[in-house]
Amino acid sequence: MFSEYGYGGASMQLIADIAELPKSNIMYYFKSKKNLYQLILENMLNAWLKAADEFESSDDPKQAISAYVRAKMQFARDRPYGSTVWAKEIMSGAPLLEPSLSESFNQWTFERVAVLEKWKRDGKITISDPNAFLYLIWASTQHYADFKSQLMILNNNKEFTDAEFEAKTQALNQMILSSAGLTSTPP
Repeated sequence: MFSEYGYGGASMQLIADIAELPKSNIMYYFKSKKNLYQLILENMLNAWLKAADEFESSDDPKQAISAYVRAKMQFARDRPYGSTVWAKEIMSGAPLLEPSLSESFNQWTFERVAVLEKWKRDGKITISDPNAFLYLIWASTQHYADFKSQLMILNNNKEFTDAEFEAKTQALNQMILSSAGLTSTPP
């Protein structure tokens, strides 16, 4: 409901109705709409952060980046609503993003930038700005969740088949790897 109506438009009663549960059950477990919303944001962020577990300085950049892009694309396909909730929160200035989530996201980004900078110093990748490189990955993969309707329009009003989605994932991986000066054949 948050992905469709936003935080302000989704009521606990509406959420309970959609879940086919009494509102009292929802309130018992989550206590408030804000708690439920923040849990959704936290779960989405934690899933994205975990997707980059391979993204360590000891890993091969091509393998790590490709695995991360692939995981982000799969999230866009499997969990588009969580992605949309996150995007709406960020686009509205992140008013309900817990400071702890913001801190963990900043720390995670700082650590990934350090890995990218090390790979750059070691001559393994040729990116000019590690932050911009992460933004490229986030923007291009997030597009598949947040602009799903646009993609369907451009695909004759059909969702991508598994084969089409795999082809899009491989093409995106190729472009991102190439932008880092890596061979474009995904592992």
